Amino acid sequence: MRSIKLSSVVESLDELNWKKWVYLDVEQKIGAETPCLLLNPDEADLGADGFTPLAAEEASMKEFLSVQDLRSIVANFKAGHESPSMDDLLSAIVYFYEKDAFKA
Repeated sequence: MRSIKLSSVVESLDELNWKKWVYLDVEQKIGAETPCLLLNPDEADLGADGFTPLAAEEASMKEFLSVQDLRSIVANFKAGHESPSMDDLLSAIVYFYEKDAFKA
């Protein structure tokens, strides 16, 4: 399975199935160019832990956030910031991932 850039996922959130999750290497710095996989765990073959999709496991990627979570984070950030840049959106996404809270 081919990876895609995290910025591509964020740019196409409205077109993506809300049941999909983003998987990436959470040990690396997360940014626009971060490679990730977009998978529906309910339809994927599962890895050794019986939870992580096999494709993510084979790529040494971990569960990051769901498309639904990403939509909520982006919508919340856009509500308080006029014309945010991709870097602004990614900062809000990483903040949410690390702190389980929306960024003001």
